[in-house]
Amino acid sequence: MKKKRKRKIFFRLLTALLIFAAAFCMVRFRPYVVLSGSMEPALKVGGIVWTDLKKKDASVGEIITFQKDGRIVTHRVAGKTDGGYLTRGDANEEADPGFVAADEVIGTAAFYVPYLGFGVVWTQKYMFQLSGGVLVILLIVFFMPEKQKGKKKKMKDGKEQNL
Repeated sequence: MKKKRKRKIFFRLLTALLIFAAAFCMVRFRPYVVLSGSMEPALKVGGIVWTDLKKKDASVGEIITFQKDGRIVTHRVAGKTDGGYLTRGDANEEADPGFVAADEVIGTAAFYVPYLGFGVVWTQKYMFQLSGGVLVILLIVFFMPEKQKGKKKKMKDGKEQNL
């Protein structure tokens, strides 16, 4: 009984910690799925690049995520001037046309997780069904009544009685 209760408390605390960590990460970091091969081999298609939203000033050689003409792009800084950043995808032979202004930079790439983006794209496609399923599971876990196993006492006549 005590072991199950400790386990249940542990999983509730772990769930709360994971929710808190995810919320914290979303404030500081934002994930972007790599949809093209312009940054291969550094960032492969289907991976996720986590962009640090607090670090917008980049040096030559760093990878930045920026919004240009309504598109979000993640490319490496090939040059830096007063007019902005000159960017280029690692797999591209030429630099991107024009400069990326400082106010167009979303942030710098903090880390990259390969292949996880395929799952994210699938999840976005089926978000309603997935979120409903997760909600049902969480409700079951948190509000499921705990089975109470009563202690049994053996009576003098050989029968057992629940306490």
